[in-house]
Amino acid sequence: MSKSKKNVGAIVHKSGVSFRVWPPFANSVAVTGTFNNWGEQPMESEGEGYWHLDLDEAKAGQEYQYVLKNGDKVLRKNDPRALHVSTNEG
Repeated sequence: MSKSKKNVGAIVHKSGVSFRVWPPFANSVAVTGTFNNWGEQPMESEGEGYWHLDLDEAKAGQEYQYVLKNGDKVLRKNDPRALHVSTNEG
């Protein structure tokens, strides 16, 4: 029996945005963007490399990135599922 993949990306709903990403190598993941003044909001691990966070303050069209941490390495990454990518950095 094959395992189904979870929906990933930024999913807008009536009370905010649900963020889900799959960086299986990360020790921790946060989301940062215009909705939180580019501060880092930690995401929760769902296991199997998936990370998730619901944010009421996030809205459609706002800029955001994921902050991936693994040991001393910190990577700021655009969402690979984003429909529009900006070159601005927080």
